[in-house]
Amino acid sequence: MNLKNINYLNITSFITGIALIVISTVCSFLVKEIKNDNKESEIKSSIIDMIDSYADEGMISGFILIGFTLMSITVIKGAKKLWNDEISKELSDEINKAAKQTREVVAIATIDDLLNSKSVTSDLLKTKLPEIYQKAFGDHCADEDSLYKFTQKKLERFFSESEPIRTDYDQVVTVKEGDNKSIIWQEVTTYRIKISSLEKDSSEVIHPYKFGTSIKAAELSFEGSDPKYLLQIKYTEDDWATEHTLFDSTKHLRTDKATGKVVIKDNEFATVLHQDETLTIEISKDINLTKKLTNFKTVEKSCIYDDYFLSKRRTPIYRSHITMILPDNWEFELIKFGHEEDWTIHQYPPNVLKARTEQWVMPGIAFYCKWKHK
Repeated sequence: MNLKNINYLNITSFITGIALIVISTVCSFLVKEIKNDNKESEIKSSIIDMIDSYADEGMISGFILIGFTLMSITVIKGAKKLWNDEISKELSDEINKAAKQTREVVAIATIDDLLNSKSVTSDLLKTKLPEIYQKAFGDHCADEDSLYKFTQKKLERFFSESEPIRTDYDQVVTVKEGDNKSIIWQEVTTYRIKISSLEKDSSEVIHPYKFGTSIKAAELSFEGSDPKYLLQIKYTEDDWATEHTLFDSTKHLRTDKATGKVVIKDNEFATVLHQDETLTIEISKDINLTKKLTNFKTVEKSCIYDDYFLSKRRTPIYRSHITMILPDNWEFELIKFGHEEDWTIHQYPPNVLKARTEQWVMPGIAFYCKWKHK
């Protein structure tokens, strides 16, 4: 029975109750009039008593019927209000929530099927990445000046499992006092190249190794047991059981006696520019790597004029450590880190700085410091 039929029933019951009351009232009035007539017979008197009794019962029934009708209307209105205001809304919310969850489950299952499908290749997915980013974050990702487009150009190649990634970059710099306001600079850097794809197969990956340094030299010499400038770059794929030399200044640098300029010898992958006191060395070589992890080590020692240090990163690096050691009578005048909130920094004693991060360091300036005498 629906609500409309219940309303009809309530109206019918109410009208019936009114009718019973009216009829009972009329009957009671007639009974009184008849009883006032002294000529009523015995049979007539019993009929009148019966009608009077039914009239009383009809009156009571009418009031009961009206009372129940009014009560029914009140209950129905309350129930309807409760349904509309509370139950219906909550039920509708739950239904919508369940429907949304069902759609999400179906969508996730569909996406999983596509991602697990052999016909959906890596190259095919890359072609759809712009649309995926637009769907996930908004249409603005399609703009040429969007952050997505920028990071895609600068960083996307590093997401590939066959791309060499630098990890555990450890840089130790020791500064000592030299002659004529110069300093003796020694920097030892170690890190690992990680190539995830080599964990799955035994093929090789070409690592485009690049290195660059520029100094303002106070003195330059490359021979002997204590050269004024030393640069050695080596790597190993078996924890230094065997090592490969990329550059060694004791072998690959010399001073041209005719010009007094520093020149390269016996190394086709390096270039040098010597202008006034500034010496710039660039090294670029493709290295064939066959192991998931390869260790690299760079040692640079020089006699220079400087009162600051700027440490840059060419590629994203995962986990870095920096140690700076100044002479005892020196102190740091300025210390700055890129994304300082990612670094844990200790400075004790005042001339020693140690910093580490377990996060990624993006290309650019990672660290800068400036020092002075106390």
